Amino acid sequence: MLAKSTAPQRRGVTNACLAVGVFLAANFLRLLLLRGTSDQSLQVDYALIPLSYWITRHLRMRWSVQAIIGAFVAALVISGDMLDIMARRFNWSHGVVVDYAYSMPDFPWRIILPFVALGFATTALSIVPFAVRRSVFAIWPLVVTVSALLIANAIIYNGARGDVGTTRLTQSFVAHAALGSYNRLIIGRTLTAFPSGSMTRDLKLTSPPSQILSVAVESFGWARDPVQRAILLEPLLEKLGPYYTIMMSAHAFAGSTLPGEIRELCALQANGIPNTPKLLRRLQACLPEELRKRGYDTQALHGNGPLMYDRRVVYPAMGFARTWFNTDIWHAAPGIGPCPGTAFRGVCDAELLARALSLFDGHRRFVHVMTLDAHLPLPGTGQAHCAPAFQLDEGLCRYAQVTRSTFSSLAWEIQSARHRPDLIIIYGDHAPPFAATRAREQFSQSDVPYITLRRRPTGYGVPPASSN
Repeated sequence: MLAKSTAPQRRGVTNACLAVGVFLAANFLRLLLLRGTSDQSLQVDYALIPLSYWITRHLRMRWSVQAIIGAFVAALVISGDMLDIMARRFNWSHGVVVDYAYSMPDFPWRIILPFVALGFATTALSIVPFAVRRSVFAIWPLVVTVSALLIANAIIYNGARGDVGTTRLTQSFVAHAALGSYNRLIIGRTLTAFPSGSMTRDLKLTSPPSQILSVAVESFGWARDPVQRAILLEPLLEKLGPYYTIMMSAHAFAGSTLPGEIRELCALQANGIPNTPKLLRRLQACLPEELRKRGYDTQALHGNGPLMYDRRVVYPAMGFARTWFNTDIWHAAPGIGPCPGTAFRGVCDAELLARALSLFDGHRRFVHVMTLDAHLPLPGTGQAHCAPAFQLDEGLCRYAQVTRSTFSSLAWEIQSARHRPDLIIIYGDHAPPFAATRAREQFSQSDVPYITLRRRPTGYGVPPASSN
C-alpha cells in the first residue's frame, strides 16, 4: 500500500524536475551560445515550451497537434529572443520585423543564413520533449520558478539601477511587454523633437556657407579613452588641419543608423522608419529641404541599396533632390564593384566619398554621405597591425583599421578636390554594437562624436582649392 502511494509522488517529482529541467537546459544552451557577450541572463520565455506541452497534453490533443504547437511556440520564443538580442545590440526600433521585411535584398544574407540555420536546428531539438509520450510535466514548479524570475526582473527594472542590461536577471520579450518597456508597440512610429544638439540647430543659428558636406560615419562611437579617440581621427587631423579649423564635441544619440541621420539632419528623434504619409510630411521641415528652398542643390549618397530603412522614400522627403545608392554609382561608374570584406554588398567608402567630393563645383550645394564600411560584423585580419590601444579585441582592432581608412579616404579626397567644401560636419550615427562586452565598453553608450571643419580663410600660407 505504501509502495502504491509513493509511486505517484515519485512520478510527480520526476515530472516536476523534467519541466524545470527543460527550461534550464534551454537557458544553459543559450548561455553557451552567447558566451563572451553581455547577454548572460536567464530568458524566462523558454518556459513557454514545456508550458505549451503541458497544456496540450492535458487537453488530450493528438501527438501530431502537440508537436506542431510545440514547434510553433519554440520558433516564436527563439526568434523573439534573437530579435531582442539583435535589437539591443544594433539599437533597432520596435518595428524591426515589419519595417525591414521588404529590405531583404539589401541584407547581408551570407552572414544571416548561418543564424537562420541555427534557429531551425534549435527548433527541431525543442520538439524532443513531445516525443516522450508517457511523460506528463508537473508544471507548478516551473510556474513558481518563472514567477520568481519575473518578480526579480520587475524589481531590477524599476529599481535605482534601471535598465542596466548586463545585471538584469531576465531578458524577456514577454516580461518587457508586460512591464511597459515595449510601450512603443502601442505608440507606433513617431517623430519627436530631439532634446539635444544637432547639425540642424547649429546651421539654423548661423548663415550657412555656400558648400556644405555632411558625413555620417557608420558606427563611429565616442571612445572613452582619449588615446583611442586620437588614433581614430589621426588621418583626418593631420591631413586637413592646415586647411580647416577643426572642433570636436559630442552629441547624444538614440536608435540606429537612420535615426542618427534624422537626428542631425532634422533635429528629430525617429521611432521606427518614418515612411508613413503623415511622418513623411513632417520630414519636409528638415535641413536639406530648407536649404533646397534657399537655392542649394541637395544630394545624398549611401553605399547600400535604397530599400534599407526605405531611404528611397525618406531621403527625398527630407529634401534631397538627388539620391545615390549602390546601383546608381555602379551604373555611373561601371568599373566600380561591390566592396570586398564588408558586411553588405555595397560601395566602398573610398569610392563613395570620391563621388561625393566630385559634386562640389563652387555653386551652392549640400551633400550628405552615409558611410558603410565599418558596419559590423567585420572580418578579422589579426591584431598585428593595430595600435596597442586597440589590441584588446580582434573586432576592435579591425574596427579601428576600417574607421581610420574611411577618414584617410575622406581627407585625401578633400585635399585633392578642385572645390573644397566650406564646411564639413562629421558625426557618428551610433556607438559600435560589438558583441564582445569588453570591446563595446570602450565606447560611450549615450554619445557619439560631432566634428566641424570650417575652411580657413586665404592668407594663412595654405594654398586654396583650385577655382577653375
